[in-house]
Amino acid sequence: MMDCLRLQVTTRLALFAASGVAWAILFGGSAIISAPALCTGRMILDLPSGAEIRFVFAQIAPDALAASWAFMLVAMMVPLLDGPLRHVRARSLSRDRYRNMWSFVGGYLAVWFLAGVPLIASAVAIRIVVVDPALAFILAAAVAAGWQAAGWKRVALNRCHSRPSLAGKGAAAIYGVRHGLACLIGCAPLMIAALLASAVPTVVMAVAALWIWAERIEPPRAPGTGPIWPRRAARVAFHRVKMLFGLRGAVSP
Repeated sequence: MMDCLRLQVTTRLALFAASGVAWAILFGGSAIISAPALCTGRMILDLPSGAEIRFVFAQIAPDALAASWAFMLVAMMVPLLDGPLRHVRARSLSRDRYRNMWSFVGGYLAVWFLAGVPLIASAVAIRIVVVDPALAFILAAAVAAGWQAAGWKRVALNRCHSRPSLAGKGAAAIYGVRHGLACLIGCAPLMIAALLASAVPTVVMAVAALWIWAERIEPPRAPGTGPIWPRRAARVAFHRVKMLFGLRGAVSP
């Protein structure tokens, strides 16, 4: 029991530590992902009107682009893996536990890493069609907001809550791929909007990551039950603030 608890705490700390380091690099503007890195959207915003997509890739090395996208994924998406990894750990034999957990993470990140090409290309295409960067961001944000009420969004979010039996060889990796696909379907419009942020893009990414986490703790509901809003997270935040001010009022003279 103590070993399981220790592994659970260690896994959670590792996830949030990896995310924290990635956020520090993104906010710090490390040389690995310098100013033209696409993950912050700055290169997209600087595109001349009518520029071809290949212009972007002529301005940034492929390895730097891959590193930029990888850091963005680790920062935004890795903290969401705590629950699924607990399930993988609980469903695995002790001798297979670490291998299955790494297989799940590998399958999940592989989906998101490969999705970087169409997501970045979509953001660049929007920026080419819509000359005004602010308008491009507003339109992408409006699409992302409308996606919150789409049935496919609800289906994708419900699938993020699924916990399969993980029976058979390679089941953990398959679970990672399926979980990544569900997450991608649910979050793609929001990610594209974040790529098009015209002001403080890294802050916008942080807000998007917080929104994704908040909606992820919503319980599954049937499609057609209305738009997805982080009601539970809002109630928890309100309750915490209320307790905080109540405590202060109790100890104040």
